[in-house]
Amino acid sequence: MRIVKLDLKSPYKFVVMAILIVVRRATSISQMRTDIFPEIDIPVVTMIWTYKGMETSEVSLTLCRLIPKPVRVIQAVHF
Repeated sequence: MRIVKLDLKSPYKFVVMAILIVVRRATSISQMRTDIFPEIDIPVVTMIWTYKGMETSEVSLTLCRLIPKPVRVIQAVHF
């Protein structure tokens, strides 16, 4: 009840305080750095094989056997 009486006596205090809170929050949000997804440099190896006329299961089995051989030569790639 005490805060209600204070508000009724001087309503401008609460309006000014609310405006100050909104302004302060807006300035702090605009100055805040977003670092949710930091920039990191991950080495990527891309290999492309084209097999025409094979079923997907055959391609999958063939690639599972063929990919590790050339990739083992690269020392930075770990399985």
